[in-house]
Amino acid sequence: MTPRVLFPSTDSTTNLPAAPITHLPFRRISLPSVPSSSLLSAQHRQSVASFASFDSLPEEPVVKRPKRRSLKRKQSRTPAPEDIAREAKRTKVIREFWDTERSYVQGLDLVHDHFLTPIIASLDSSRPLLTRTELTTIFSNFIDIWNFHHAFFSALTALLHPSLTHLDVPNPNPPPLSALLLSHFPYLSLYTPFITAFPSSISFLSRPPAPFAIFLRTQERDPRCGQLKLTDWLLSIVQRCPRYVLLLKELIHVERREKEGEGEWDRLGKALTLVEKVTSSLNTSLHAHAHTLSLLALQRATLGLPPTLHFVQPGRTLIFRAPLVIDSGGVAIEGPAIGRGRRDRICEFLLFDDILGMARLRSVHSARFPLVHSRGTCYR
Repeated sequence: MTPRVLFPSTDSTTNLPAAPITHLPFRRISLPSVPSSSLLSAQHRQSVASFASFDSLPEEPVVKRPKRRSLKRKQSRTPAPEDIAREAKRTKVIREFWDTERSYVQGLDLVHDHFLTPIIASLDSSRPLLTRTELTTIFSNFIDIWNFHHAFFSALTALLHPSLTHLDVPNPNPPPLSALLLSHFPYLSLYTPFITAFPSSISFLSRPPAPFAIFLRTQERDPRCGQLKLTDWLLSIVQRCPRYVLLLKELIHVERREKEGEGEWDRLGKALTLVEKVTSSLNTSLHAHAHTLSLLALQRATLGLPPTLHFVQPGRTLIFRAPLVIDSGGVAIEGPAIGRGRRDRICEFLLFDDILGMARLRSVHSARFPLVHSRGTCYR
């Protein structure tokens, strides 16, 4: 059998016929097809986490780690004995504050209902017990003080005793008082007119008119007065502000002071400063008014003064006043020999900021005088 494949030679010049093409066996080739819609949606789907799926999973057990023991000792929650004693003292002082305020308001009610109301009612009658001027001289602005303390006591009671059924039982844990005191104590300046007029009130009550004197004796015999006179009840009004000072000092002493920030101790100090300022102003007004009255009395009792000379005058201040005794030789004397000589002259020495006055008196009420006069120079 001759081979079908012929290799060409270099010597041949003729074109040989092409070899027949032999086909390989047919094999089916799979071409890529168009992807389905489900496949496309799967490729572009975004992953979304479901929290419900996590809840369905079993929780891992929590492993409790042992706590480390602190080297420091735990502080005991039991209060110290000194704290217990301080709190008991604080409760006692606050209770005393409320008790004294209640007693004071009851005394004001007695003056208002037992004395002032009948006098006011008599003003419209044909025979009034007092004139309106005399009524103002005795009571001044008592109504303002009475109204203020009723409001203050009501607020204090509401703070310390929210339940009005247990007023006689002390509150074992009273709340702070500073906010209430700071809101009410500025109105203590209402005492200034009353205290300024108090000397005139006592002077009038010492020599009352006959009809009013009978009325006073009748009212003061009432058992509700407790054997006290009207002057005693009016004196309790003058003494109320100094009483506040003592109570606040006791309360500050037992109150714990905060290390940082403004606490109850600091606010109580502000209330004390306010009351002390008002009390000092009241004392100054009372002293100045009493001094003015004494100078007016001396001027009325002194004869021979120039018509233009007045001891009490705007812009004139009394610096020093003392009695002075001059013997027959013109020398001021002191000690046991004062007033024994028949020719001793008893004078009143008045030193103002602009004038120097000396008034001769007829009698001496004291055996010792603090002033010695010699050659025109004054010594004390």
